[in-house]
Amino acid sequence: MRAGKLQVRYLGPEGHVVDTEFKEKYVSKFINEGYEVVYIGNGTSDLSPAKGAQYVFATESLLKHCRRTRLNLCAFYIFS
Repeated sequence: MRAGKLQVRYLGPEGHVVDTEFKEKYVSKFINEGYEVVYIGNGTSDLSPAKGAQYVFATESLLKHCRRTRLNLCAFYIFS
């Protein structure tokens, strides 16, 4: 960590640092192991991994993208 800066690294299922497709790698791992995947998301970065999941709960921009691409989902809303 540099002074005043935070460095974030993502580890993939194999324990190695991954730069891309972090969420997709975990969805694939669990599906390949026989699990049913429930994916919950709200952003455009969630669209690709959501396509691989059996169940999708979406809000915000992910909800809009899923509706446009006709991805099966369950909408959820956060009330404050």
